[in-house]
Amino acid sequence: MALVLISVLVLNVMVGEFVAGMTITSSKSIHDFIGMDVSENLMKYIEYEEIRLKVISDSSKHKDEVPLVKRRIQEFKSIHEDLIKNKTSNTPLITSAINNHPTSVLTVIRNFVSAWDEKLANKTKYGSRLGEFLKKGKTSVFPTRDDLYRASAVITFLEHVYNISKDDIVKGNILGHQGTPLNAADCHYIGKVSMEAMMLDDAEEWMRIALKSFDLSSKEINKIATYNVTDAMAILGRILYAKGKRDEALDLLEKASNIDPDNIYLHNMFLTHRYGKKVTLVKSKEVDPIRKEFFEDCRNLNAGKSLGSRINPPLSPRCRYKFSHKTPYWRYREEIVNTHPFITIIHDFLGKDKIATLIDTAHERMFNEGTLPGGQSGQLWQSKFRTIMDFVNPSIKDISLRVGYVTGLGIRQRKGKLSLGEPVHIIDFGPGGTYTPHRDSHKVYHPAYMSLDQGARLTTFHLFLSDTEEGGHLVFPELRIGIRPKKGLAVIVNNYKPSGIPEPSLLVGMCPVLVGEAKVLQKGIFSSGLDGNVLCGRKPLSTHYNVEKARKCIAGPCGAPNSYNK
Repeated sequence: MALVLISVLVLNVMVGEFVAGMTITSSKSIHDFIGMDVSENLMKYIEYEEIRLKVISDSSKHKDEVPLVKRRIQEFKSIHEDLIKNKTSNTPLITSAINNHPTSVLTVIRNFVSAWDEKLANKTKYGSRLGEFLKKGKTSVFPTRDDLYRASAVITFLEHVYNISKDDIVKGNILGHQGTPLNAADCHYIGKVSMEAMMLDDAEEWMRIALKSFDLSSKEINKIATYNVTDAMAILGRILYAKGKRDEALDLLEKASNIDPDNIYLHNMFLTHRYGKKVTLVKSKEVDPIRKEFFEDCRNLNAGKSLGSRINPPLSPRCRYKFSHKTPYWRYREEIVNTHPFITIIHDFLGKDKIATLIDTAHERMFNEGTLPGGQSGQLWQSKFRTIMDFVNPSIKDISLRVGYVTGLGIRQRKGKLSLGEPVHIIDFGPGGTYTPHRDSHKVYHPAYMSLDQGARLTTFHLFLSDTEEGGHLVFPELRIGIRPKKGLAVIVNNYKPSGIPEPSLLVGMCPVLVGEAKVLQKGIFSSGLDGNVLCGRKPLSTHYNVEKARKCIAGPCGAPNSYNK
């Protein structure tokens, strides 16, 4: 049952309906929200309400409203004082949340939602003015309960992928990176998300953690807890019943019903389970083997383990310093990390200043997660991206030209005409962000994308735009190869043999981001079958490695084996 969340939530439930403007889906959104100061706007709203209070105080028509406005003003003054204090007192929390630490991000979102969600949801004439005041001059999106749900899903998803114990997560310890500890309410919510994802074992454990500090026989329990304890008891009871632990389940359901005797729903739940009539059992679901294997690879890579090799004997990377044909003064270091399919990496492909310019360009307008043009459903999770044509921005055109130089392929883009080079995709991943295993050899596009609706994606170019503290490896599961993120490092993947035959063993994915930022640039080079980008090998099964050997382009070893993963 482990690792089921990515199959159930990512591909079906959570990615099925994208929520516009989610905060948690990119590091930029999180940074913008955390850096946003609404204290000044809140004070303006308080002043507005104080003026309105003076007006309605002299009117008998609004006599009943006066005490409500006074209470609201006092409440917001108290919140304003807390906001001013939190600017300095929450430094450790803010620092770890900015670094995309999953428990700290969950805490920041939970704090905001619990304080503001109901107030911002007030659609009355004067309640709606609060949102208008707070959002004035702000470009960041406020977190909602959708963000809280997703942040909880990220926790249990990463727990499985990287085999992190629940005790460590509750303490805020993510593989040695310290974040904010979780409280009982957090554990309850994570348990609910786990149950909706049909992960019954995890849901049971999270609910037990949420309930362990309470006396479940006390009728005052809901008054002293910060969350609905009887809801947690009911969920745990349903799970235990489904797993065959009937006596313990009925005991919990009966206690929950006694604590909240006016709750008809709880009472009926207890009775249906007690007599075994019309009981809808909660179900569990297994993960598909490909993704299970992929996440196992991610776990091993993050632990510094080698993946070994299933197809080719392990290859010591071959290193060469090359000159671009069109820019002979540009000398770059390239390593061959796999011969067939042919995969190479280029060190320091782009400098820090140019990378910063690219990121700033992308952040001007980023879209919510989904599928890159031509991609399969559910490939991207926890991310925002922007697609930019070469002729829109000089820095984008420069990066595309460089890709053409190092691959030797045509990358022309012509507005409204047949193009070979795809636009540049810049992706910013949030906590838990991943790119699930997929094949790039064939893409189906909308004709407006490149004046081309389908064809062969000969080459895929990946460029890491950030260093990632934990996670974020580029993985080829069938080849047993993983490449650690390093800012400026480029990966070139040839999806076809020189003869035009697709490479059969070329699944590729990006491991979930555990801690830190993960920003990636991707560009594909295409063939429509009517252009000069079709390479010709003498034999159908010739490889790019054979071509390189024939050209005598293979140099000596670069150094230690697997240096590309260091």
